[in-house]
Amino acid sequence: MRTPTLFLSLLALGLVGTASAQTASKELVGERAPANSICPTPEEAQKKMTVPPGYEVRCFAHEPMIENPVGMAWDPKGRLWVVELYEYPEGSTAPAPFGGEAKDDLYHPMPDLKGPIPRDRVVILEDTDNDGVADKRTVFLEGLNLACGILYGDNGVYIGQQPHLLHFRDNDGDDKPDEWRVVLTGFGREDTHELLNSFSWGPDGWLYMTHGVFTHSKVRRPGDPKDQGVVFNAGIGRCKPVESWASDAHYKSKAAPWMFEVYADGTSNPWGCDFDAAGNHFVSACVIDHLFHMSPGGLYVRQGGAPENPYSYELLPSIVNFKHFRAAYAGIQIYQGGRYPADANGHLFIGNIHDNAIHEEVVNPMGASFKAAPVRDFLRANDGWFRPVSTKTGPDGFLWVMDWCDKYPCYQNAKANPEGVDRARGRIWRVVYTGKDDPALAKAGVGSRESKDLNLEKLGTPELVKLMGHSNNWVRRTARRCLEELNDRAAAPLLLELFKTSREPSTRMEALWALNAGGVRDFQQILEAIKLAATDADPALRIWAARLTGETPDNMLHYGVEYVREGQSVKRHFYPILEKLASDADPTVRKAAAVALRGVMVEKYFMPTPLGRTSRLPEPNVKALERELYPLPFSYAIGDLDPVALENLLKSSGAENDRLIAFHLWMLSSPTSPRSRTSGCHGWPRCSGFPAHVAHAGIQGHAPSVRHTRCKEHGSRAAVRRQTGG
Repeated sequence: MRTPTLFLSLLALGLVGTASAQTASKELVGERAPANSICPTPEEAQKKMTVPPGYEVRCFAHEPMIENPVGMAWDPKGRLWVVELYEYPEGSTAPAPFGGEAKDDLYHPMPDLKGPIPRDRVVILEDTDNDGVADKRTVFLEGLNLACGILYGDNGVYIGQQPHLLHFRDNDGDDKPDEWRVVLTGFGREDTHELLNSFSWGPDGWLYMTHGVFTHSKVRRPGDPKDQGVVFNAGIGRCKPVESWASDAHYKSKAAPWMFEVYADGTSNPWGCDFDAAGNHFVSACVIDHLFHMSPGGLYVRQGGAPENPYSYELLPSIVNFKHFRAAYAGIQIYQGGRYPADANGHLFIGNIHDNAIHEEVVNPMGASFKAAPVRDFLRANDGWFRPVSTKTGPDGFLWVMDWCDKYPCYQNAKANPEGVDRARGRIWRVVYTGKDDPALAKAGVGSRESKDLNLEKLGTPELVKLMGHSNNWVRRTARRCLEELNDRAAAPLLLELFKTSREPSTRMEALWALNAGGVRDFQQILEAIKLAATDADPALRIWAARLTGETPDNMLHYGVEYVREGQSVKRHFYPILEKLASDADPTVRKAAAVALRGVMVEKYFMPTPLGRTSRLPEPNVKALERELYPLPFSYAIGDLDPVALENLLKSSGAENDRLIAFHLWMLSSPTSPRSRTSGCHGWPRCSGFPAHVAHAGIQGHAPSVRHTRCKEHGSRAAVRRQTGG
């Protein structure tokens, strides 16, 4: 009897050896080789980590409570919502309950999820006793397929699951979705590690997202033709609801159609974005340079392809001239939590997947943009399984790091051997400051939130307005979002008073942003705040005076202000605010004025045309809108450019060798001008209607990097597409 037993044992060993050899043959080598160590336990991993003196890494959650985490967001109670991405990288072959063709953007009852379904899901992690460790897990949603982005809002969560941007609404607060809708559709999946991701609420109230270069999307509303979508690959997109577009069916469904536009084009596979205290937007990218300052309407260098806008002055560069170890970066957070020492405030914390580390960097103003410099390796895991994919400031004011926890460093590993992707691990770390080296910062306890009974949604308008001055930017941002959703008209006068009386720049900025989020209903208060901001000593407020005058035409492009300049009455939509800011001494303000003027002059300064102008919705009556005190929310500026503002910009900036200002000034003269469209010419000065002395004022040190052809109709030079970008 021993012979058959031995034979079977050897046979079994042979089979195991064969399987191991087959698996090993799929593994990549070289710089993409997987970790060659056994995955440490959470306790072992924590002991391996090194951080600066006074800091300490603590584990909020780990497997089996959390597995394959790829995106995270908090609700106003301070609970952590996490997307678990089991189906990476191939996607599921099971029917996707929320992935079929979308015929409308209304809410629908949740389907009965029976039979095989995709395994991606959304879970809620709670620290019920506020001791800093999750002790309760609730599965909110199942049946997702290649879901990456998540953001809490509107009584539920927004989920990025190709081909849709979805919203799941919990009407009764039982932590189960009651309804779901497709908000936008047309997102691609060609490269499953470059899907729509990194959702965040911007200072302007829009939902921002990032998107990779090798995935090709044509974003549109459900029911719109595919050829009317907005082309979106590498870059930053943003979207928001527009209530005035709502049909009777939308009102019945308590939903509004959304618009979408490309905020800035370029980079590679940006995975992580954040805003500093002044509202400047930064993203981390892979393969190419790892950090970019994204200016509205900017076109940036790319890993491949060319920008959709065919009239690029040039492709803007990154803000770094140094490199870290290898190429894969994910997650970025600009620390504004109020719990770390002052020398960390405003610094950028960026995850490096290959280096198993979190890098700390600082950005210094350089003209109208920034230049980054390394500070230190803030966190080194000393563990090849540590894969930071998201870094955010939490309700406690500390940095939280989402750890994918896998032996594979790259998408290429997962594609070569999908079965080798770890599907049983995941960790959420908190980097707390204990105050050991700075007793003044020591606080009672290090819970996961400020108080055990935290719930900003239960606060009234006055309490939420007061939170605009909180030391933790998570609290400020969440309170601002709660104010927007609360939709209380009593908020505007309180916010305006706070803006006028506060001595804290961050508080005044938050008040201005919150006022803007109120929209048309708070128009007079917004206008008064903008006028005050335009003359404020703080250049950041002057920047937003320009942006809110020119970037949000749905609120204030035709606000009906009559003004007098040198004794002459000028048309009300020529914007005296922008004329003044165009001559500002600060280059960042002049850049904002140039960006805003693009919005004044054309339908939008973003290319391609934003969703809304291309859809089946009715066109706005622009002439009627100009007679209104303020526009309906669907209006877009279609009118002449104020030559005085342009002349001021050229005179004040022409002698400066500032690359970003030069870019926006030339893009301001792009062929999207209504006059150049009607004349058939794509260039300036003659065909855009600019005065010759303005057009030829020039920008020293910068010539347009476009190829030119002769306009047959007018004889002027017309810019045509420059084939760049790979």
